[in-house]
Amino acid sequence: MILNFRIFPILMILLLLCISCSTTKNISKNELESYDVLNSITQKQKSGKIYYLTINNMYDKTDLSKYINPKFLDFPLCINNSINPANIFEESDFEYIKKQFNELQIIKIRKPLIKHKSAITKIKGKNETSFMTFPIVFKNGNYAIYYSESRYGGEFSLLKKEGEKWEKICSTLLWIE
Repeated sequence: MILNFRIFPILMILLLLCISCSTTKNISKNELESYDVLNSITQKQKSGKIYYLTINNMYDKTDLSKYINPKFLDFPLCINNSINPANIFEESDFEYIKKQFNELQIIKIRKPLIKHKSAITKIKGKNETSFMTFPIVFKNGNYAIYYSESRYGGEFSLLKKEGEKWEKICSTLLWIE
């Protein structure tokens, strides 16, 4: 009987370890990179929250992939004027990103992989909730792009990996209220 009380805590710890490991067990390298981007976004979220389900390519009857082209993704709103998005994108990048946008699925954001869990919500309050696509990482893991929308507008955001952090470098508005 005393032996059972000593074994029980050890078994509980092992069980918890198995459960926590299973969260990342069936996840690809690309998904892990996208979760790194999500963690950067949630860390910098100043107000509002991100809805726990991502949006897909056909959001609100709009085919987002049709905007993935050199003319539209010139990213006029860059943080630093020295950034020239034309020097970032090649034709193959547009093809890859467009293909990825066409394949986007609605997925549930895995909260155990999010460091700032309070930035994720299940409440669809239009005033303070943002809806976004799952980030698409490209250029050997050095850049990422995603679409986000809130009550006041929708935009594509371009991020660059700086060391271990993702920094938003440019955005382009799709619509504004």
